[in-house]
Amino acid sequence: MKNININVGNKIHGFKLINKYELEEYRSLGLEFIHEKTGMKLFHIYNDDVENTFSFSFNTPVTSSNGIPHIIEHSVLSGSKKYNLKDPFQAMMTGSVNTFLNAYTFPDKTSYPASSVLEKDFFNLMSVYGDAVFFPRLSKFTFLQEGWRLCVNDNDELYYSGVVYNEMKGVYSSHDSVVADMSVKSVFSQGPYTFDSGGDPQYIPNLTFKEFKDFHKKWYKPSNCYVYLYGNILTEKSLKFLDETFLSKFDQAKLNLNDTGVTQSCEVWDSPREFFTYTPALEGENSKGDLLLSWKLFNHENPEDGLTLELINKILLGSSASPLKKALTDSDSWDDLSSSSGSESELCNYVYTVGVRGASKNKFKEFKELVFKTLKQIVTDGIDPELLEGALRELEFRNREIQGSLGLRLMRKSIRGWLHGYSPIQTLEFEKWMSNIRNKCQKSGYLEGLIEKFFIKNNHRAEIVVEPSYKEGLRQKESLEKKLRLIKESLDQKDIDLIKRENRELEEYQNRPDSTEDINSLPRLERGDIPIEVNKIDTVKLELNGYDYYKTDLYTNGILYFGIGFNMEYLDKFFFQYLLIFSRMFTNAGFKDKKYDEVSKLVSLNFGGLGSSIETSNTLKDRKPNFYIENFYIRAKVLESSLNEATNIIINFLTKVDFHDYKRLKSIIIELRNDLKASLVPNGSSYAALRSARKFSLSSCREESWYGVSQAQFLEQLVNDIDKEGKLEEVATILDGIKGELITKQGLFFHSSGDESNNRKIEDSLKKVIDSLPEGDSFLHPIEHYDINDNIEGLVGNSQVSYTGLTVKGAFIGSRDYPAQSILCYILKTGYLWENVRMKGGAYGVFVSPSGLDGSITFGSYRDPNIKSTIDHFKRSLEWVAAGNITQEEIDLALISVVGKELKPLTPNEKSIIGVRRKIIGISDDLRQDNIKMLMGVTTQDLMDFAAAVLHHFHEGSIVVLSSKELLEETYSEFPGLEYNLVDLPQ
Repeated sequence: MKNININVGNKIHGFKLINKYELEEYRSLGLEFIHEKTGMKLFHIYNDDVENTFSFSFNTPVTSSNGIPHIIEHSVLSGSKKYNLKDPFQAMMTGSVNTFLNAYTFPDKTSYPASSVLEKDFFNLMSVYGDAVFFPRLSKFTFLQEGWRLCVNDNDELYYSGVVYNEMKGVYSSHDSVVADMSVKSVFSQGPYTFDSGGDPQYIPNLTFKEFKDFHKKWYKPSNCYVYLYGNILTEKSLKFLDETFLSKFDQAKLNLNDTGVTQSCEVWDSPREFFTYTPALEGENSKGDLLLSWKLFNHENPEDGLTLELINKILLGSSASPLKKALTDSDSWDDLSSSSGSESELCNYVYTVGVRGASKNKFKEFKELVFKTLKQIVTDGIDPELLEGALRELEFRNREIQGSLGLRLMRKSIRGWLHGYSPIQTLEFEKWMSNIRNKCQKSGYLEGLIEKFFIKNNHRAEIVVEPSYKEGLRQKESLEKKLRLIKESLDQKDIDLIKRENRELEEYQNRPDSTEDINSLPRLERGDIPIEVNKIDTVKLELNGYDYYKTDLYTNGILYFGIGFNMEYLDKFFFQYLLIFSRMFTNAGFKDKKYDEVSKLVSLNFGGLGSSIETSNTLKDRKPNFYIENFYIRAKVLESSLNEATNIIINFLTKVDFHDYKRLKSIIIELRNDLKASLVPNGSSYAALRSARKFSLSSCREESWYGVSQAQFLEQLVNDIDKEGKLEEVATILDGIKGELITKQGLFFHSSGDESNNRKIEDSLKKVIDSLPEGDSFLHPIEHYDINDNIEGLVGNSQVSYTGLTVKGAFIGSRDYPAQSILCYILKTGYLWENVRMKGGAYGVFVSPSGLDGSITFGSYRDPNIKSTIDHFKRSLEWVAAGNITQEEIDLALISVVGKELKPLTPNEKSIIGVRRKIIGISDDLRQDNIKMLMGVTTQDLMDFAAAVLHHFHEGSIVVLSSKELLEETYSEFPGLEYNLVDLPQ
């Protein structure tokens, strides 16, 4: 890392260095500046990382739930002074090798981050983002498209549309999203947190264009801007770029501390307050909901407080041995913990929530009494020393492990305190505060005293009930219909014609192509800027005592990663529907001689992570695309000092796991059911896409049966029968049967990752695992072939918008058409479909996913107000390409982004898993390199020919739509037979 020869007080390109920090735990230097002319704040974490990150962040507090910061977030990226395109943000998806490109609306701030591994690309992205936030066009058309607009259908009926409006309709269709919102906003009786910065659909249409423009003018200025930088690009280069490109265009700032948007909440309640709300539900849906206790706690002034709360959360709720979690999950009065349980750290104050789901409102007193009884008991009896030590080790392990993009993680940590008036390192540093906490925990009663202070004696508490209600859904529908009816009654024909004209003008604007001059103004990479050599993972296939062993030597910061795999071809197919329960229970149960809560403490003490999973994939073994694999994995990450004990624990799971703890088994099954059911609508596009893909892929069929709607239906029925006499014993016996056939030496294989010496130590441990396993006497079972004949299916759920998946026949990896498929899908996703389904159609998202292993292409839309027109556009997009509408220049730009995916840095854990997966599936580095070479040669004719080939089989495609019955019914005439092929989602 080059030395930064600048001292506090020095000035460079208009910026003055006000603080300099040695960030030893990140092997970085922290440089904090202020731009003297404009008041912009800047913080650079300078180090040797080639993945450079920047973000522009602004305080954006709200005074209503009209969604103004969310709509602004969308709109500033829809054209600016320098880049006069309809959607420069989306245009930057091509011609860039960005490793991250997005924007976030928080409850009180908005942030625009991006990352890249190429310096030229980094400054290209910064140029577009900076011009977008400071000099956006914010036209009326942008407001109507991204925010909300009033529309008239063919019957002269009024309705609302707009990207954010439709997105938030999807959010408010999710019970868990409403619960999460209530868990936070309820503890604030004043200020921005009492509103929804994302926007409530019933209030979004109250936002005026003038308010929209005024909000940007007030908050999006350099004096309210916090620029975060991370990586190895010299600070001077970024400061010069920012000053010359943006800040030189601004006048001297008149700084007003009252105009910074910094949010603080000093209110303190004398007594708890009660809150009750409903969420929409389908007729006949279970009315049981969530019961919550939320506390408002401290601000970010003392960084130690936030880490201490994380530690307390791990002790109270973090594992099966956690006393509060155990008390709540052992109760038969509700299902399990609410997904909103835990701490919220993004606000001016920390908020802590404890909740349960699947509960009747008349159980609230029992719930509250149990929570406080358990907390008081912890204070009186003290925290189990092993539980405390396990929680401390988990926190320390998490900080030591190299995870994800460090630049983005540190950005999120920095802005938590920085945008609330504190130093950017206030919420960034870990080690010194963790050391203090560990020392204080040696004192008897330290954490117990804080638990008493934070929760038992803290009356700033919200007591919340959120209940699903069919009547609430009707009320909201009737309220919207009444509102639109009253609006229509107040309009004459001229007004109706004006609305129609405004929407026609918007459509004309959307259809108007950007000029060549404007398109060429966008900074992009060229083909010669990107390296075409694939990044390799040095995973080698060896043998360990006669069993396949995949080893990856790499730097892991002292953490050892290893996995144990079992080929499920030796498992009778009767068991497959129960495999999700088996995999969740396997490393979350007790032993025959030790209860699960005691085992949970041992796991916390000795592992940084331990889990089991079921995985399937088609492979390219011997270049036979229909060959596929099914494996059960146990994966672990540990420190060297814990390896021996960790190995013994894994051996106990393999040989003595106890499925007959019926209370634990019931809890796991209900938790799985609730997790799946709660995710069906929020992740509707994933479920629809997976279900549509199963027609084309054996592995997709299996995956859908494990993780899709089929599994949700299976678990729902199982939970309905779970209290029948002998049912839990029957399930436990089935799990024993799975273990007996699967957990043997048959089909056994291993993988490990670490430096060379640590891999040798792992090998010795894995030999102990081999010795502990029985030989096995199962035989190979033939692969089941699935026959899915339905071409269209409706998934009926409680959603105000739709989620569509359509899968068609595509190309296999290694084939001549595969490179054209990759380019085609990228161009459609970022071009035609983005413009027609997202921009014009109002859907929140649209995607096209090629699967070279399955030989298919899946189209999908997300939080989409349309069904028929979206499916039509999927086909039209291919016709558009087949007609020759793609230029070679567009191919070259897409090529840069497609090839650029190879440049994304991977964490050691990712390298470990991906390296093994490639070996097993048969994707060699030579095959990947050949694919790059073929990508570089894709022509317009290749795209036209491939699009035509896909269209030839388009009628054989499989369509799945998740939506409300009402919206599905509207498409019956367009899709004959749909009404006879509806699947009710678990409610």
